[in-house]
Amino acid sequence: MEDLRVAAAHADDADVGVPAAGAWHGARALPRADVQLLTQLATAEGLTTTMLHENTGRPLEGVLSSLRNLRRQGYIDSDGSRWSIQQAGRTALELVRGEAAYLELDLRTIPGVRVTAYDAGKGYHRIDLRRCPVPFRHLAFKWIESLYGTPREPVRSSIVKNAATWVFIVLRFYADHYSSDDDLRHLDADAVRKWVRTVLPQRQPTRDAYLDHVGRRLKALVQFCEWIQVNRPSYLPSVLMPAALRRAGLAEVEAMCEANPIEVQTPALVPPNAAYMGHRYGNKGGIYGLAGVSTCANDRARLWLTQREHRILTVLADGRPRNRIEIAAEGGLHKHTPGNLLWKLVRAGLVESRGQSPQRSLNAITYSITAAGRTRLASQQWSEAADLWDLRQIAGVRVPPSADRIGHRIDFRLVPAPFRSAMKTFILNRIANAKKAPSLFSIKEWFAGAALFLQYYGDCFPDDVTLRHLSVNLIDTYLQEQLRRWKPTRRSHYPRHIQARLGKALAFLDWLRTECNPLMPPGVPTHLFRRRLSFIGGKAVLRAVPRPEVEVVDPRSPEEIVEAEYAKDVWNLGGLPGVKVRPQQSIHTLSFSHMPEALRALAKSYLRHRVETEGRSPSLCYQEVRRLGQFLGWYAVHKPDATDLSTLDLHDVDAYRKYMKATPNTRGTVRSDRDLLDALLGAQRLVRFLQRMELPGAPFRPAAGIFIPEVMPPAPKMTYLSGKIKYIPESVLQQIDAKCALFPQMYFAVLIALRASGFRISDVLDLRWDKCLWQDESGGRWLVGDINKTRILGHKGADRQRRDGGH
Repeated sequence: MEDLRVAAAHADDADVGVPAAGAWHGARALPRADVQLLTQLATAEGLTTTMLHENTGRPLEGVLSSLRNLRRQGYIDSDGSRWSIQQAGRTALELVRGEAAYLELDLRTIPGVRVTAYDAGKGYHRIDLRRCPVPFRHLAFKWIESLYGTPREPVRSSIVKNAATWVFIVLRFYADHYSSDDDLRHLDADAVRKWVRTVLPQRQPTRDAYLDHVGRRLKALVQFCEWIQVNRPSYLPSVLMPAALRRAGLAEVEAMCEANPIEVQTPALVPPNAAYMGHRYGNKGGIYGLAGVSTCANDRARLWLTQREHRILTVLADGRPRNRIEIAAEGGLHKHTPGNLLWKLVRAGLVESRGQSPQRSLNAITYSITAAGRTRLASQQWSEAADLWDLRQIAGVRVPPSADRIGHRIDFRLVPAPFRSAMKTFILNRIANAKKAPSLFSIKEWFAGAALFLQYYGDCFPDDVTLRHLSVNLIDTYLQEQLRRWKPTRRSHYPRHIQARLGKALAFLDWLRTECNPLMPPGVPTHLFRRRLSFIGGKAVLRAVPRPEVEVVDPRSPEEIVEAEYAKDVWNLGGLPGVKVRPQQSIHTLSFSHMPEALRALAKSYLRHRVETEGRSPSLCYQEVRRLGQFLGWYAVHKPDATDLSTLDLHDVDAYRKYMKATPNTRGTVRSDRDLLDALLGAQRLVRFLQRMELPGAPFRPAAGIFIPEVMPPAPKMTYLSGKIKYIPESVLQQIDAKCALFPQMYFAVLIALRASGFRISDVLDLRWDKCLWQDESGGRWLVGDINKTRILGHKGADRQRRDGGH
């Protein structure tokens, strides 16, 4: 266990106490010899090289090498003859001894912090102060403590972790540019502008996303600076205004967005059914709109009353005439508000006036409601059959306070008539099946996204009463039209808005398919309509854009091209001979860049053998690269001077097993015996390959003497080895047979193949229609397909009727 305390438990545990630029980005861990020298210098100041040589008993060359390494990392310093330890070295020594627990905070132990299961799974319960520059660590630690809540009102751990992470990012930039500062004396608006310029805008394809990315980090920085001004004012310039830092950073974002607008790439697609004219779908306001009169067939007059108009008609609903002052008093309105609205209601025929006064006295003219006004007032009550819905009147809808500002009604007359009823049912279904009450804003987004697409479809195919012309080309032309009408720049997030609204329309189409609605033609795969618009390199690119034709001919021979690919640190599996990348696989590359450079060639030789000779799948090779990266990364820390695996022995394997057992996995939980065994078996396969191929760098000791059973974890028992196969219970199969009619029609063939053959789902989806069914001489039917996992090609499986003796 002492070795585990000297070698870092994580890749980022080595970046301790280093004030130089880049030192907190994963410097190597302290070897035992360096820890011994730091201990000697911490005990007695001013030791010479000769004294250290005598006290440690190490060779003089080794002592000098360790001293040079420690001095380069900023742990020690020399006046020419004597060595002294620095504060960074003391901090590193505390970490090795386990005395610097504050460098790694576990928020689960803080009473004022609430850690949910999701936060724990994402690692939001752990804050690593070693990612903060050394001069500001203690300050950051005290500031993080101020973010904690109380046991009665705890703060969620993700809030604390995100704030700390964002401040660390800015502080690292500051320390890189002002490495000699032990405070924030140079922190000003110019420093913030420099940091904003280093943030790659390509990763934030829109202005709003870019502002959000920068704004969150600057908000945490402002909070950090305000705390410093109260508790440690000497660390900041006296004239600094923290709020000005955020304003300067956001202004720099605006300037960069102006200089680098988004480019849009759209193909020259022809809309279906000739040219798209684009009918106007909107709400006509004014007097004629209020009265329901439309001057154009394509206009949509507004059907609802405003809040103040509704109050006026409600006051007059009892039939008693009133003047303006009485209406304002009873309706809770300003005394001048009725005068501005009553004339509009009179012109619309909803209210009638009586009496005239040349002096325009407020008491001389009285108003009463008409029959049309009573009808309009009664129509404001919500009904499922109505075309106008007031979302405030629907049970189960959460209405936020700001709903009055953006409106709380939706007009189904914006949807073409054939799809209007289905849209109403879709909205009610989403409200009823939501886990929690949906917001009014969410419902309006569902409606707006689906209605906009259905308007386009209705304009392209006005005679259609179903979606029978729905296709990928129609989706692409719809997106092209939206991008053409709204030329996006970084001052507009409209490309993302288009993408989000299309997602709402696809949700409506998915619901139609799930409900087997006759509006949706059977067998239409809606998944083909997704991801048609993407953002690549800061550009909005439509997926229908044809790829540029490459006319350059590589003059190299095929052998030279393959060798050049294998020489790279990132292999493109599609360019390697013998590698089959299936369409449904997401692994197309193998990266060795995370492995130590000195040991990278050994791993490449081994993986080339697995790919070329053994023909292993990309997923298996990916797992192998991941395990070898863990092992070789640990070995480089355990033996910093090693350039190969020639000195690997039994004790190294045992130490690696202890290291893997002591460190958690990526989910933050304890590694299982299966994980430990897979990690050691990956290293064992590498060693065996190097020794059998007699490659340079192979261990001197045989693999059988290095990976002995005493250091290998126990192998889990496999059920198929014991002959105990866990079949699907017959009761489950009966339930599937009883409910098979509920499956969507487009998936029914897949269900039949799965039920009759017992193939894996991936193998069923790979079946070929023209050769998946074979009949022998006796008339028996066989399902023929490739079993990709076990690499059995042309496997024949009898269908269920043949196994049961049927015909």
